[in-house]
Amino acid sequence: MAGPGREQLSGIIEVDETSIGGTESGGKRGRGTGNKAHVVIAVELDGKRLGQVRMRVIKEAAGETLRAFIRENMSKDSKIITDGGTGHSKLNTEGYGHEIDTHGDTKQTE
Repeated sequence: MAGPGREQLSGIIEVDETSIGGTESGGKRGRGTGNKAHVVIAVELDGKRLGQVRMRVIKEAAGETLRAFIRENMSKDSKIITDGGTGHSKLNTEGYGHEIDTHGDTKQTE
C-alpha cells in the first residue's frame, strides 16, 4: 500500500498475516472463514522502535503471494522474521535472511 517510488523496507523486518473481521455465525474463526479480509503486514524493527510499515490485502496466505509481497516491498539485504508458516519457507532461496520466531524460546534461522 506504499505509493509508487517509495523505497523498500530494509534491515530487520517482521512479516505476518492476519484475518480482519469478527467471529462469524457458528463461532468460526481465523483463515477458514469466508467473510474476512486477509492481510499481510511487514514492519521494520529498529531497536526499541518500529520503522516503516507495508501492508496489503491478499486472497490467500500462499507462498507465492507472500513472496511477491516481500520482493516488491523489501530489499534483498533484509533479514525477514516470520512465524514459521509454510508460505515463508522459500525466502532463503530468494536471497533473504530468514529467521523463524514463534514468540517462544526457540528461534531458527534458515
